[in-house]
Amino acid sequence: MSHELRTPLNSILGYARLLNGYMKLPDRGKIDHYSKEIISAGENLLGLVTQILNYAEMETYSVDPELERIELAAGIRACLAAMKTRAAEAIIILRFEANAEDHSAVWADENCLHQIITTFLSNGIKYNRSGGSVTVRIERRAKIRMRITVQDTGDGIPKGRMASLFEPFNRLGRESSNVSGIGLGLAIARHLVNSLGGKLGVNSEIGEGSTFWVDLPEATPGEVKKQSFVDGNAAARSLGNLVLCVEDNRANMQFA
Repeated sequence: MSHELRTPLNSILGYARLLNGYMKLPDRGKIDHYSKEIISAGENLLGLVTQILNYAEMETYSVDPELERIELAAGIRACLAAMKTRAAEAIIILRFEANAEDHSAVWADENCLHQIITTFLSNGIKYNRSGGSVTVRIERRAKIRMRITVQDTGDGIPKGRMASLFEPFNRLGRESSNVSGIGLGLAIARHLVNSLGGKLGVNSEIGEGSTFWVDLPEATPGEVKKQSFVDGNAAARSLGNLVLCVEDNRANMQFA
């Protein structure tokens, strides 16, 4: 974990120093390159720190989800849209196999469900092969249960390591690979699924990829539907694009 946190931070500092040295020169190409490296490393570091803080908070306090009726198709499409750029960069095809008239819904917390699905999608992209795919499906497993499956075309997980898959900080030997991460995503996902009263599992075959699934309580038809996966931009527009920002860090104030 120390290595994962220090590497992007060193990159941020290093490129920032280089950028500072080139600010007086007309070499716009190098300035653009260095600034993109800073942004990339910063986003990577932010993601790692966020995972650590989320896990630490869950270890200290119990998750108290706000259950509401969420239409699965709309929620999944929002998650796929959020991962579209990352998939394109990795040359991974994202698929969603669902009936256009399928309005299946579950009882869940929208933030928890979003994090669970994006964790599966993120892993499916990171541990896949170039030109591979990640496919999401919805299926009814029982009268009161709905299942979301996320299937990838990666290398698969050895059966001897399946028991360690959801252990925090355990990356199953990928610590020395060039794939970023600290091994907290699935541990957090399992915690969130438990808080929603659901079940989580995985099926995998070496050379054929992995399929992660989560079962959640189905929301019966006729119940009042709340807006799921709210569009932040739409919310801002409804307020007239007004944003209140409270910041005490001088460097961060410049971006407000």
